[in-house]
Amino acid sequence: MWVMGLLGIQSSNQALETIYRDRVLPLKYFKRVADEYAVSIVGAVDRANNGLLTAEETLKAIREARTRIRAARDAYAATYLIPEEVPSASEADRLFESADRQIDSIEQVLSESRGRLNGGSAEFLGPLYTAIDPIGRQVAELVALQLQVAETEFQKAQDNYVRMRNLGIVLLVLGLCLGALIGYRIVHGLLRQLGGEPTYTAAVANRIAGGDLSIRIALKIGDTDSLLFAMRNMVEKLSQTMTERARAEEELRRVNRELEEFAYVASHDLKAPLRAVANLALVIDEDAADQLDEGNRERLRLLRQRMVHMDTLIGGLLSYARVGTITPDMCEQVPLTPLLAELINELSFPPDFRVEVHDSLPILKANRLHLRQIFQNLITNAVEHHDRPEGAVRIVSQERARAWLIDVADDGAGIPPEARDTVFKMFSSRYGSGGDDHAGIGLAVVRKLVLRYGGTVEITDNQPRGAVLRIIWPKEEGCDL
Repeated sequence: MWVMGLLGIQSSNQALETIYRDRVLPLKYFKRVADEYAVSIVGAVDRANNGLLTAEETLKAIREARTRIRAARDAYAATYLIPEEVPSASEADRLFESADRQIDSIEQVLSESRGRLNGGSAEFLGPLYTAIDPIGRQVAELVALQLQVAETEFQKAQDNYVRMRNLGIVLLVLGLCLGALIGYRIVHGLLRQLGGEPTYTAAVANRIAGGDLSIRIALKIGDTDSLLFAMRNMVEKLSQTMTERARAEEELRRVNRELEEFAYVASHDLKAPLRAVANLALVIDEDAADQLDEGNRERLRLLRQRMVHMDTLIGGLLSYARVGTITPDMCEQVPLTPLLAELINELSFPPDFRVEVHDSLPILKANRLHLRQIFQNLITNAVEHHDRPEGAVRIVSQERARAWLIDVADDGAGIPPEARDTVFKMFSSRYGSGGDDHAGIGLAVVRKLVLRYGGTVEITDNQPRGAVLRIIWPKEEGCDL
């Protein structure tokens, strides 16, 4: 409907444009032709006869006027001529040709003359008037015909415009009515899909987004497919899921407490007989030293060494079992630099071994004891598995957009690529020169603690030798998990 109205208005505009192009413009061209003949040419000859113009000036004025006449006649000829206009236009062309012949004669005389004529052109004025005067009458006839046709076409265009305007008004009213009907249907459909007023639905959605799962959602009778119905089902399922999750978390906490208690009891109960056996071996070695040969004394020494190793293994198992869930109340802002200085001061190293700590280590949000355990295990691991009596461990950090990179680098024998996955497993201690006095749990505890805070541990080569254990500690997670 809108297209029809626009097409009608466009048609009216085109009709008015046609009237202007084919009726108004010819009138302007006709007037220009008549003025040029009557004013420019006749006037130039008359001024020359009165001595006001020289022959050269008169000839120039006539030629310039004829140029303008030809341009106006060509422009008129390019317009649309109605059948009634053709005979009059042909008669006008004949009169133009007759006037042009007379003007050609005048130009011939003027081109052969010099200076002022002073009455010398009077003989041309009579014939010139005779040739040009019918042009004015013919032009007037054509103008009258153009005005008549233009009036008729303008009236048609105006009538068409009125019809199109009325049609446009009708189409506009029909469009508004149709738009209102469509809008009503859309709103009605949306309300049916929403299941209630938009403000109520938005309020329900905001409460759910805020974590309020206790909200009661009112539904219309028979409503089984609206948004509110889906939201109510979602709330019920979320409530059920949250309840089940809370139960599962409570059960997990209970199991972890039981496991920690079991690990503590088991550790205590296992260590007691181990200490008794170790003390017994020591008593035997001291009291019966004269009665034992060298082989038996070596066996007693190995027995005490195995007891110490077993005690270390049980202690490591207890530490690993105690790495549980991290909660925000367990955490604080811990500056690493003073923490490591305190830790290094408490640890004992070989005389020719040094530990270097970068001055600008980050401040991490974590449990202080966990960080001590992580770096104590990493430092002692690097020292104990070093392949030389002298060496160095260097601790540095780098900041990234979302995490801190903390490197513990040593200059020992390094860790082969094929062993880098296994060193983090329980009881994996023989990747260097460590021997049997290590439980193989230190790096497993490190990895488990770092993972609890949302980070990771990687191993790369140090240059020119050794290994780098890199902790990637997230800035946005950790205690916020």
